[in-house]
Amino acid sequence: MYANDTYVYTENKTTGDAGDSWEVTIEGVIPKLCGRNHPVIEELERGQWYVVAEDSNGEIHFCGQEEALMIFDSTRTSGKGAAARNETSFSFSCIQDRPTIFLTDFEEMSL
Repeated sequence: MYANDTYVYTENKTTGDAGDSWEVTIEGVIPKLCGRNHPVIEELERGQWYVVAEDSNGEIHFCGQEEALMIFDSTRTSGKGAAARNETSFSFSCIQDRPTIFLTDFEEMSL
């Protein structure tokens, strides 16, 4: 991944007819399109995942639930302009019915 300016952790709480929900998104950039990365990216694209993520405050979050695992999406671009860097941009996302778990409280909480 590039430096932290291309990595974003977002957890957005909303309240709807079905109750509270938290939309969790982790976005980042993997530099250079590379054949060595392809098998890992392809495996991530074909699965659903629990993800451990660090936010910009250094807090560690356990993201995803058994009934709401995170989905990996990616976009590959190859170019020299600022809008078309040679990269793979990616995101993990899900909507869960409770906030992510801070791993500092991990031993006190049940998944």
